[in-house]
Amino acid sequence: MAEAERDRALLARASLRAADRPFFLASALAGFQALRGMTDEQLATFLGCAPGALAELGLCRRPDPAGSTFRADVERVAAHVGAASEQLARLLREVNSVAALRRAPSAPIDRGALLAARDRLDAAARKDEQRDDDPNAGTSGP
Repeated sequence: MAEAERDRALLARASLRAADRPFFLASALAGFQALRGMTDEQLATFLGCAPGALAELGLCRRPDPAGSTFRADVERVAAHVGAASEQLARLLREVNSVAALRRAPSAPIDRGALLAARDRLDAAARKDEQRDDDPNAGTSGP
């Protein structure tokens, strides 16, 4: 195996391992691929980079979306691998948003509001049934 091939294989292996660690961009790339059902080639096309650049991109530190340097960090990382910074930022924001939604506790259910809504639906259904049973319903008098 040539040295360049070995290096690419090692980068790819390291990037796969980094996908389990939120510190690395590999975790965001893997999350985005899972959300969108994308292959590596499709992800590379989305980012505007070569498929071979994904492993190197995955080993970069994941920019902090709440940090004041988020934009500059995304631009620097994207330039490093020849990716479109806007697309990389979009990817990170989507992955971060989905992760936040999954972490957020669901809103408590207001059982009283649900019962009131059901009561209104039941009353409307009874009115419809009464109209159906009334032979004079829908006709005007003589």
